[in-house]
Amino acid sequence: MISRNRTWVWLALLAVVAALFATVFAVRIAFDKKSETKRQLEHENITKAYSNALRVGTTRELVEAYLRSHGKEFYQECCFSGHTNIWADLVRIGQGAKPWYCSEVNAYVVFVFDGPARRVDAAMSSDKLVDVELIERGEGCL
Repeated sequence: MISRNRTWVWLALLAVVAALFATVFAVRIAFDKKSETKRQLEHENITKAYSNALRVGTTRELVEAYLRSHGKEFYQECCFSGHTNIWADLVRIGQGAKPWYCSEVNAYVVFVFDGPARRVDAAMSSDKLVDVELIERGEGCL
């Protein structure tokens, strides 16, 4: 009789511990989702601010001068949004939630330009801004 009571006590204790773990896990998932939603909204607002400040048709020279004057580092990368031979300017604006298989996920504002057809070897100061996009990119991924 005593061993049955102990078994029930252990089972009840195990059920309570499992319920606590499940609750903590659910709260953490909800918190992570809320944080990610907040981060995504911040990134969208930054992208919108750039889009409002730098209108379509602005030259690359003016876009890059604007970025430099605001202390923003950027780098150039080819090729975005179907403009296969035009370099885009990317500004890192933050990080996103990273999956287990990536060391980090960075958020970038991408300034997409268009210009005369040419080889993919250089950006030209006369290229015209055609779009401002937000991307998240996993880096250091398996």
